[in-house]
Amino acid sequence: MTEALAKTHQKVTEGELVSPWTFLMWKNAKNHAVPTSLRQVIIDDLATRAGELPTNEEPLMDGYFLDFGGMIHKDEPHHHIMVDGLKIEFLTAFVDSVYFGFQKAKRRTIFRRNKPKRLWSYYKVHGAYHCLVVEPHQRDDALEQLGTVEKRQQIYNRYIEFNKDMASLIGTAL
Repeated sequence: MTEALAKTHQKVTEGELVSPWTFLMWKNAKNHAVPTSLRQVIIDDLATRAGELPTNEEPLMDGYFLDFGGMIHKDEPHHHIMVDGLKIEFLTAFVDSVYFGFQKAKRRTIFRRNKPKRLWSYYKVHGAYHCLVVEPHQRDDALEQLGTVEKRQQIYNRYIEFNKDMASLIGTAL
């Protein structure tokens, strides 16, 4: 096992690894990608607000695609950031949507009365079909990686170049 993999995953029992991220699936609510540390907090919160428990859950081992819906072209360029071992991937066309999704997300704070008693804070970034839940330090890390307007423009320029290439292919086919 590589050192990076060892950092990304926690050894629970002999030969079994668990991801620090979990994907929770719901019948009547958007599915949630959550840090495993917030798993029970999110389950309790949605049980209280929506009156339901998740129908299924699975570890997120390979990454997460933050999807804003709409049409996608084959081979359209993607970009990714790494947040606490999770590869968060998105289309380069949506770099500003991702940035502002993190930036404008409202901080939610929940007090859990059961053990352990404590305040939990998180942010929820909504995609078209599901959402990504992050802790405050993870949100800060994502915003730092998406950085300045210039950095986001560099990412978006890959989408512009892809469209130029597509237009030239279409032009030669006519």
